[in-house]
Amino acid sequence: MNSTPLPTRPAIVATAGHVDHGKSSIVKALTGTDPDRLPEEKARGITIELGFAHAVIEDSIARWEVGFVDVPGHEDFVKNMVAGVSTIQAALLVVAADDGWMPQTEEHLQILEYLGATDGVVALSKADLLGEGTAGAIASLRETLTGTFLEKAEIIPVSAPQGRGLGDLRGALAMALGRSKPPRDLGKPRLPIDRAFLVRGAGLVVTGTLQGGEIRRGQSLISQPLGTRFKVRSVQSAHRDIDCARPGMRAALQINAVEGPSKSATSGPDAARGHVLTWEDSGASSNLLEVELSRSVRLENGPPGARRPLKSGALVRMHLGTRSFPGRIVLGGKGPLLPGGNRLARIRLRERAHAVWGDRFVIRDWSERHTLGGGIVLDAAPGIRGFSTEARQGSLRQMREALGHAEASLRALLHSRVLKSRSALVATLPFTPDEITQSIAKAVADGWAVPISAGLIDAEPWRQLLSRAGEQVRSHHQTRPDSPGLSVAELQSALAPNLPDPSVFEDLVQAMTRLDYVRTGSHLRHQSHRPALPMALEAAGLRIRKLLGERPFDPPSRKELAPDPASLQALKYLVHTSEAVELGPDVILLQTAWQSAKTRIVEHLRANASATTSELRQLLASSRRVVIPLLERLDKEGVTRRQADVRCLGPKST
Repeated sequence: MNSTPLPTRPAIVATAGHVDHGKSSIVKALTGTDPDRLPEEKARGITIELGFAHAVIEDSIARWEVGFVDVPGHEDFVKNMVAGVSTIQAALLVVAADDGWMPQTEEHLQILEYLGATDGVVALSKADLLGEGTAGAIASLRETLTGTFLEKAEIIPVSAPQGRGLGDLRGALAMALGRSKPPRDLGKPRLPIDRAFLVRGAGLVVTGTLQGGEIRRGQSLISQPLGTRFKVRSVQSAHRDIDCARPGMRAALQINAVEGPSKSATSGPDAARGHVLTWEDSGASSNLLEVELSRSVRLENGPPGARRPLKSGALVRMHLGTRSFPGRIVLGGKGPLLPGGNRLARIRLRERAHAVWGDRFVIRDWSERHTLGGGIVLDAAPGIRGFSTEARQGSLRQMREALGHAEASLRALLHSRVLKSRSALVATLPFTPDEITQSIAKAVADGWAVPISAGLIDAEPWRQLLSRAGEQVRSHHQTRPDSPGLSVAELQSALAPNLPDPSVFEDLVQAMTRLDYVRTGSHLRHQSHRPALPMALEAAGLRIRKLLGERPFDPPSRKELAPDPASLQALKYLVHTSEAVELGPDVILLQTAWQSAKTRIVEHLRANASATTSELRQLLASSRRVVIPLLERLDKEGVTRRQADVRCLGPKST
C-alpha cells in the first residue's frame, strides 16, 4: 500500500446554469456551505452576487482544495456571473431535469467558452423528478452540447436534497480537474478583486482568485488602475491563515495603503471590486485594448438582440476580470461581425483597465441584456494610431498565433513594437522571467534580435536603420567631399522619423563605428573617406595656406583670408580637417603654427615658472589680437593656468 501523501493542489470550479436550477443547493451539498450570502438572496431563493464555498475532493492523483464560485443564474445578474468565471479550472454546468435547457443555460455556456473553459462536468439536477426518463434526458443534453467544450463531459444525475449522485459528481469533478492545466506560477501575481470590505480591527480586506504568482504576507502590491501601493498584512484561504497564497487559490488579503492617491487603510476606492492587485513592475493600465473578438455560432439560434450583426462603432460593455467597462468597438476588416465569425478589434474604454496579453473577456450589449461575444486581449497598451493598417493587423495576427510559446511571443512582440526594454518584456510577456531571459538569449544568438542599451530591438528594423544611416553619411561625402564627415546632430535629425525611440540613436552610432565608420569629434565618416578640396577650390586653398604660412603667429583676419565664397569654403575645409585651428572668430592659425606656439610657451614657462601676457606675446612676435585667444585656449586645455596677471604651467602641460 502506497503511503505517500497526495499532492495538494488548489483549483477553482464555477457553477453555471439557469436561475433556480439548483446550483446553490448542489454547492451546499458538496461543501456544507451556503453560498447565498445576501438577505435578498435568502428571501428570493436565487443567487444575485457571487457566492463562494470550499471543499476537498480527492482522487488517485491529488488532493484538490476546490474553491466553488456560485454565480447568478438570473438574466438580470449575468454581469455578476462573468466576474466569477474569469479564472477557473473547470465548470459545473447545472441543468434542471424539469426545465431542461433554458436561455441562461445557453448564455452561460457561451460565456464559459469565450473565457477559455476547456473542461467540466454537467449536473442534471432534480433528477428525482425524472423517474425512468433519466436516459432520455441525458441523451437530449448530450445532443445539445455537441460542438462545445462539454460535448464529452460526464453528465451526472443529481438530487441535492436526497444526496443522490453527489459521490459520482465529486469523482467526475476530480477527473476534470486532473485533465486541466494547473495555473502557472509566473512570478507575477495578479488578484482581480471581486469583494472588498472593512473588518473592525483589521481594516480593508479584499478577496479574489489569485493568478500569475504567489502573494505572501508582508509583500507590496499595486492597486490598478489607481497605482496605490498596498502592504499585505495577512493572507487567508478557505478560512485559514496562511503565509503564502498560490496561483489558483481563492484568497482573502488584509491590506493597508502605504503610498499613492490615498494613505488611508480604509480607502475603499483605492482597492475596490473591479480593481486588480498586481506585482510592482506590472506596467500601467490603459483605456485602449486591441483584441481578437469572436462570436459563437450558437448565437444564430439565440434571441434577436444577441444574434444581430455587431457593427464597428457599437457601444458595448466589456467584462474583463471582475468588472464591466463601457466602451466602443472598432472592427478590423470590412462589414459587421456575424455569429460564428471572429475579427481583430480595438476597444476604447471610458475608464482605464489593467489587462495582460492573453486575458479573456466577454462583450455584452449596452443595456446588459445580451452576451454578444468574447475573446482574447492581444495588446493591452497599443499605440493610438495605425490599428487599421495591414502591417498592424499582421502583427496582431502574429501575436494571436504566438500565444503559449515564449520565443514566438517575443518575436511577435518585437515585430509589433520594434523596441522593448527588458523590464517591459518581463511585464508584457505571459511567461516567467527565466523563460523570457532564455528566449532573449536565443533570439540574439539566432540573429533576429539585437540587444542595445534601451532593451531589445527587432533585427530587421535595426538593419534598416543602419542602412539609412550609412546612406546619409555616404551621400554627405558625395556632396561635400571637403567635409570631414556628417555632423552627428544632422544625422540624428535625418533619422528621427525612423527611430523607435530617441535613445536608440547613440547605440546606432556606436554600431556604425564597429562596422565601417569612424567618429571624430562631432562628425561621422566612412573609413575610406579622406577629405579633399574640390578642384574649383584648390587655388583658394593654396592662397590661404600661403598667407597663414607667411605670418604663422600673426595671421591675417578672416576677411583677408576669405574675401569671397570660394575662399570661405576653402577656409572651412582647412578648419574641419584640422589643418588649421580656429582660436576665435577672427583668429586662425595653421596646425603647425599652433603646435609650435604651444611648444614654445611650455618651454618658456618651464624655464621661467611664469610669464605675463606681454612677455608671451613678445616670445611669439605676435599681437594681443592673437595671443589673448591663444592663451585662453591653452588655459581651457589645461596646458597653462592663469594666476592673476601671469601664466604658469597647467596640469596637462606634459
